[in-house]
Amino acid sequence: PDGIVYANAVSFERIDNRNAIVAAASYDGGLTWTNVTRLVDFETNGGQFSTDKNSITANPKLPGVAYSVWDTLIGPTDQPDDNPHAQAFTGPGFFSMTSDGGRTWSAPRVIFPTTERNQTIGNIIVVDPNHPNVLYDFTNWIIQPATFKKEHDQIAFIKSTDGGATWSTPRAIRDMNVIAVTDPNTGALIRTGDILPEPAIDPSTGQLYIVYQTTDLSGGAFDEVALITSTDGGATWSEPVRVNTPTGAQAFTPSVAVNSAGQVGVTYYDFRNLQPGNATTLPTDYFIRISSDHGQTFAPDVHITGSFDMLTAPFARGFFVGDYEALGVAGTTFIPFFVAANSGNTSNRTDVFATRI
Repeated sequence: PDGIVYANAVSFERIDNRNAIVAAASYDGGLTWTNVTRLVDFETNGGQFSTDKNSITANPKLPGVAYSVWDTLIGPTDQPDDNPHAQAFTGPGFFSMTSDGGRTWSAPRVIFPTTERNQTIGNIIVVDPNHPNVLYDFTNWIIQPATFKKEHDQIAFIKSTDGGATWSTPRAIRDMNVIAVTDPNTGALIRTGDILPEPAIDPSTGQLYIVYQTTDLSGGAFDEVALITSTDGGATWSEPVRVNTPTGAQAFTPSVAVNSAGQVGVTYYDFRNLQPGNATTLPTDYFIRISSDHGQTFAPDVHITGSFDMLTAPFARGFFVGDYEALGVAGTTFIPFFVAANSGNTSNRTDVFATRI
């Protein structure tokens, strides 16, 4: 509300597994950045501690207040490959906050505890606009029988009613039931946001929304994009509604936001323009659908970009344009931020884009 811009990132050095969560602030609309702060720092680390999937949220009503959350994967030793109990990992959700505009941050602490072979990933905080000390931390709660090869993914959350001082016990909302996204013609793996639910909150009413990938809408056949919502502070949740246009194509990596008119926007990728037998390219398109009735129904797609060739993207455990994108709002305008591949360009495979809708 005071115009301060916050950013944070995972910082790491692969050669010795040093890693940290770093925050920064801008007081001039992003022209310059200052107060770079390491919220947590594993300076000497052989691989036992690994921070991941950070996010940062400014409180929309309380000037100078912002929150950062992330998970830290913790192995049983600093040499997990040599340990017969290497799967005895955990991955709690951590929290730090600032109340002075990012000049200082609180000591990191666990707010979403996990037990052995359980972890969180993709923690994101949203703030109730009518009760600015009410915070929700949404995440994927991966529970047993979780191993490094098989996951049980649940959408889950915790809630604070005192500005982050204390938090509720974790509560699972529903299973995600995802499978890998692949090139339908070749089987090549596409790395997506399949384990990362994305939340949003109505800036006027406080209604909660979550979008996620799931096979529930296709009878287990392939991933599509679903939305669930809560009007009572997370006590109850709706049944999932399909967001993507049902073309029979896989749809993935959704983002969600609510504009000042209460309209719900959801962006996603899909493969609807891939023709059978095409094994040389993978046409991929990016769309937004907008709901004016709180996520019950959606207007037809607005085409944002594409088709671009997903097979031009870097290969990192799958062809990869990112496992989360972003959707901002300015009044009633939706502002998608997204990555697209530069088809056939192997010297500059992807770029980040923004537009206004």
